[in-house]
Parts: sequence; C-alpha cells; structure tokens
Amino acid sequence: MITVRKVSRADVQTVVAYIRKKAEFDRGLGCFDGQLGTTPELIEKALFENPIFAYSLIAAIDSKDCGFAFYHFRFSSFQARPILCVAPVRLCDRFWPGG
Repeated sequence: MITVRKVSRADVQTVVAYIRKKAEFDRGLGCFDGQLGTTPELIEKALFENPIFAYSLIAAIDSKDCGFAFYHFRFSSFQARPILCVAPVRLCDRFWPGG
C-alpha cells in the first residue's frame, strides 16, 4: 500500500539523505556542479520554525520510505490567490531511473 505523510522533525535526516542522493543523480546528468549547502539544521529551520518557508511529504510503500517532495505556496497578485509550487521529487533507488 502507498502512503504519503507530512515530514516530522524526526524525518529531517531522511530528507537530507534524499537531497544528497538527488544531488548525486543531478551531478551525474551534468545538471548540478555546485556545493550542496543543505544541512539538517537548515532543513529543520525551513520546515518547522516561524515563519515556515516550505513543507515536505514522504511517500512510503508497505511502510518503507521511498521518496519525498517539497512544496510551498506563492501568491499571484494577478489572480489574487495562492499558487502551489512543487519542487522536484526524489525516489529511493528502487524507483529511481537506473536504480
């Protein structure tokens, strides 16, 4: 069964591990060659401290984590409503291309 849940503070290390894995994948494609500045402290601050800048979800299959996504909202002044923005998703190797 597939489940999706909100990331908790206890999940921060898992999220950082997924980010590192995605950076490795993107480097292999030649899409990213910079320094990874993500730390557990920065992720925790962005997701849980006031103001909250982003939200994150973790997907699991049969209770085993298999991926994550970040999302946030921005406001459209032309439409006078929020717009959902979803950052690239990272799946565990079992579900990732070439994994």
